[in-house]
Amino acid sequence: MVHGLPNSPRILIIKLSSLGDVIHAMPTVNALYRELKPSCIHWVAQPEYHELISCCPNIQRTIPFYRRSFFVDLNPWLKALRSEAYDLVIDLQGIFKSSLNALVSRATRRVGPARSREGARMLYHDTVQAGDVRRHAVDLNLDVLDYLGLERGVARFDMQLPPADLDAPAPRVGIAPFSRHAYKNWPQDDFRRVASRLQDQYNATIIFVGSRDDAPACEAMRGALGSSTINMAGRTSLVELASLLGDLDVLISNDSGPMHIASAVGTPVVGLFTGTDPCCYGPYGDRHRVLSALDGDDISVQSVATATGEILARG
Repeated sequence: MVHGLPNSPRILIIKLSSLGDVIHAMPTVNALYRELKPSCIHWVAQPEYHELISCCPNIQRTIPFYRRSFFVDLNPWLKALRSEAYDLVIDLQGIFKSSLNALVSRATRRVGPARSREGARMLYHDTVQAGDVRRHAVDLNLDVLDYLGLERGVARFDMQLPPADLDAPAPRVGIAPFSRHAYKNWPQDDFRRVASRLQDQYNATIIFVGSRDDAPACEAMRGALGSSTINMAGRTSLVELASLLGDLDVLISNDSGPMHIASAVGTPVVGLFTGTDPCCYGPYGDRHRVLSALDGDDISVQSVATATGEILARG
């Protein structure tokens, strides 16, 4: 037994959203599977993330939390959460609605993060105490391994993805020019100017990625850049996006979902941070280049082009 758990425990993970947060939880899932050899690991998340979560080979089932139609889908939600007698539920979100999922599951043991809010702490049996909170979200999630007396090991994302079959000449430079919040966004025209410079200097193929809402602006930039430019914004599912990002040589991105997916699938990132802390939310790992206004970095067209060129030179 490990920290009071039975052999091959039944585990429920709760991470409802958002895209980057879901990606950041995957190394914890994989570490728990490696260390505990559970009989099952299930995951509660909003339905739009289930396809991507299913690419995590150690997840046997995803359970939907219908944020927008909670009362309509109340009975199926209750049934799904109570269909398994979980030995351990780990809430990696730490807000009221995620802790409610933990409570409703009737798991033997409910654990949440010390940084929980909205009264979530009252619905846990225990919380995972963290030391320095100014650490990457991946590492904060892995604190639960310490709590359980297990080895963290090396953080691994290990998503199993279909091939992208991207038919485009190298070097292939992805650009994710938008995030969900305007304060995170580097100026759109600067993205276009960097793309133009990379086409001139490296004969790069520029590939825009993003949501359906981003597609018109990305198409306008594609039109201004002319040939050797592809607009994939709004044209992929999350799994297709992950496969596509895995075929790139580098991604230039704001703090956004595509940035976190790219780092998870092993694509180096030039991360541009205008309003969030890259220490906590940057691309995970040491293959990336981060430019942060919070740290006094010069996020200029020249500095971004130079950082991208340095990554391309590594091959």
